[in-house]
Amino acid sequence: MLSCKETTKLVSENLDRDLSLRERIALKMHLSICSACRNLKQQMNVLRQATSFYTQEDVDTPKPPLDKKPDSESD
Repeated sequence: MLSCKETTKLVSENLDRDLSLRERIALKMHLSICSACRNLKQQMNVLRQATSFYTQEDVDTPKPPLDKKPDSESD
């Protein structure tokens, strides 16, 4: 049986690569009995979905601060 630490690692790795059959079975077994790790997996999936909406251009292009007016609106 996986520990929570090992499960956390596999949940993270599963976002980036395909797990082996053995890893998938061990992960499913642990998630079936551990609500904390199920919550972690759900949170990681939500974060992955939220960040997938951003493009590299969004990251590279600085945005003006929210409290600052654009130059065209200044007095």
